[in-house]
Amino acid sequence: MLDGAQRPGLGCVPARLCTVALSLSIHKASLGFPRVEQFGGLADQLRRATKAIPALLAEGAGRQASSDAEFRRYVIMAMGSADEARL
Repeated sequence: MLDGAQRPGLGCVPARLCTVALSLSIHKASLGFPRVEQFGGLADQLRRATKAIPALLAEGAGRQASSDAEFRRYVIMAMGSADEARL
C-alpha cells in the first residue's frame, strides 16, 4: 500500500470532500465570468477540470480490488486536473 498506509474508503476521504467544496465554490465564482467564457471558454474549462478532481479520487478509491499502481494512476490524473485548473 502507499507508503504502508491503508487506502481509505470513499466515506473517509477528506481530500475528496475538500475538492467537492472547492469545485462548487469555483463553479459559483465562474458564473460571474463574461458570457463569452461560459460555454467552451475559460469558465467551462475551469468547471470541468475542478469537477474531475473529486470524481477521479472517488474512482481511484473505489478500485479496492486493483493494485496500488491503479490507485496511484487515478491520483496522478486528479493532480493533472488540479494543475489544469490553476490559472
